Amino acid sequence: MVSFTEAIKTCITKKFATISGRATRAEFWWFQLFNLLVIFVPIIIGAQLGKNGGDIFAVIAICFMIIMYIPGFCVNVRRLHDGGHSGWYTLWCCIPYVGGLILLIAWLQGSDRDNEYGPSPSSQNFVNSNTIPKEGNIQESPTKEEKIEVITDVDL
Repeated sequence: MVSFTEAIKTCITKKFATISGRATRAEFWWFQLFNLLVIFVPIIIGAQLGKNGGDIFAVIAICFMIIMYIPGFCVNVRRLHDGGHSGWYTLWCCIPYVGGLILLIAWLQGSDRDNEYGPSPSSQNFVNSNTIPKEGNIQESPTKEEKIEVITDVDL
């Protein structure tokens, strides 16, 4: 599972403007939570300060929203790809109420199988190089007869 910091790093640095490929549910939802926190915290602080300097916090939130538009859009498209949907599904948001519900359902869908948008990000196998036997060090599993022989040779 993708951690919070890993999802942020992936969306901002590794795949800032990458639409191709797929995004896991964890990557998508962690990035959405990050955006929500970073936008609403300055707005809440600015609202509390009011006329005494609160405007600068609104400007900070707006600047962040402009900067995060591209990676937010791209992770949205990659999340739709994971469910087997085209990036054009984002246009559903133009339809009030119903469009948001359709997008939510599409974001919640996912597939553990490869599809036309690439291999499944949740089923990638990560191999530790320390567990790979070196050439000549491969041991075969004992046969059933060898296992029985070892068990019967035990001294009591």
